Amino acid sequence: MNKLEQSIHQLSLIEQMADHPGTIHRLDARCKLLVLCMYLLCLLSVPTDHWIQLSGFLLFPFITSKQAHLGYGQLFLYSLAVLPFLVLIGIFNSWNSFIGILIRGLASVQALYLLIRTTGFHTLCKGMQRLGVPTMLVVQLWFVYRYLFVWLQEALSMDRARRARSYGHRAYPLSQWGIFVGQLLIRTLNRSEHLHRAMIARGFNGQFSLPYSLRWEARDTCYLLCWSFFFLCLRFLPFILNQL
Repeated sequence: MNKLEQSIHQLSLIEQMADHPGTIHRLDARCKLLVLCMYLLCLLSVPTDHWIQLSGFLLFPFITSKQAHLGYGQLFLYSLAVLPFLVLIGIFNSWNSFIGILIRGLASVQALYLLIRTTGFHTLCKGMQRLGVPTMLVVQLWFVYRYLFVWLQEALSMDRARRARSYGHRAYPLSQWGIFVGQLLIRTLNRSEHLHRAMIARGFNGQFSLPYSLRWEARDTCYLLCWSFFFLCLRFLPFILNQL
């Protein structure tokens, strides 16, 4: 399995894992969205030089990864994909701020990945729609997600065709990269045009209702209140300690 096939498999695995009968998976998508928003609000409002305080926010992805039956070590490896960008942002700061920026970035990516992994992108779009996010934005996010599959499948098809004609040569010569990228763009645009025409033929008018029902239960309220209280305690921990 090459890297393109692995990428398609990983995207498909996200939707499959979202159907896992675990406690965190059965929570309402709106509840998990609100918890993530509260988490990011409290996390990003902590000054970057308070890296010890920021470290406490790593408890959320650590505990949630256990509930999602995903090892935190694996989750940490996934989040390292953004490490080069975080290093470029924080390298010109003091070492306290640099560590704080790393913790902020990694914790945010881990929490977002867990949200998608335990909810699924389709159900997540439904949750955003029910929370009042503009339909146009939800539809655009939906199309971007679906376009990833189209782009990867076209790239995989071109890669297989090239391998069949390469007589054992696996690497792309530098001179062919521009041609490959250009042809990939043209093929995916043509494919997306065919898909759009098929959707219009089936009555698509720019808005659609996702076929996923959501139901808020008492456990969702409890989950939201407990984590919100924990995040607020972490955020105002210095103030609480000063008062004591």
